[in-house]
Amino acid sequence: MKKTQKNNSLVFKKVTIIFGYSIFALILIGAIISTVVPLGGLLFNPVVKHFNVAMMLISFASAAILPSLLSYVLGDRATHSKNKLTHHYNGVLFGIAAYWLASFITGYFWIFFGPLSGMFPGFEVIVVNILPIVALLIVMMFVAVSYARNQKNKDSVMEHRPYQVVLIGVFIASLIAIIAGQFFDPSTIGLIATLFVIVPVGMVAISYRAVARTQPTRSARLTAAVVAVTIGFIAATVTGQIISYLTYNTFAAILIGAGTWIAYLYLVSRRRK
Repeated sequence: MKKTQKNNSLVFKKVTIIFGYSIFALILIGAIISTVVPLGGLLFNPVVKHFNVAMMLISFASAAILPSLLSYVLGDRATHSKNKLTHHYNGVLFGIAAYWLASFITGYFWIFFGPLSGMFPGFEVIVVNILPIVALLIVMMFVAVSYARNQKNKDSVMEHRPYQVVLIGVFIASLIAIIAGQFFDPSTIGLIATLFVIVPVGMVAISYRAVARTQPTRSARLTAAVVAVTIGFIAATVTGQIISYLTYNTFAAILIGAGTWIAYLYLVSRRRK
């Protein structure tokens, strides 16, 4: 690897780590505002069943935090390099993949098992929050084990094929699932196609071009492009949850997500010697 490409790769790692930690902090804040605060307030209500509220609080908070946190640990533990930066970097990449995977798995678990929630008390909490985490850990453990055994000539998990397949595959599958869940009529097809096909594809294409100098292979560049888009998407989604408790202006969340994505691409794509 040439000196310039090494410098670009090093900066890419550092920027990704900073944004990854910042995004996780944002997820924590979102979980506190959207889950801990409202459900925690119910614990002081003498009318409600405190045990049920406590279980919901724990399960919902765990569903928001544990997928990325546990995946980060797996990525860190699977890394053999003595370079601490690589450990942090791989952990963040695992956490980013876990975000899409958790959303995708939760959606499909609810489709298949949701009807049973009315038959068994508490089953909804298990289906929506606990089982998806277990399924996610199985997938991410497979990626972690395969990477731990085959990382000799790889700079990071970004170049590991199973990770690439999981991240890119679940990214595409999640968009398809979102599209499938929309209400279609002639007046909305154009909007749906724009929001969930044209915009994501355009963002990935722009990101791919921006990160080209930071990754050694085309598959790694495509993976890095999806990482960039995911960072912007998470920023928009989580800030949207936070803002919804203060105002109904969702456009602000879109601007924050787009701004985060643009800032990330700018920082990782600057020319260096």
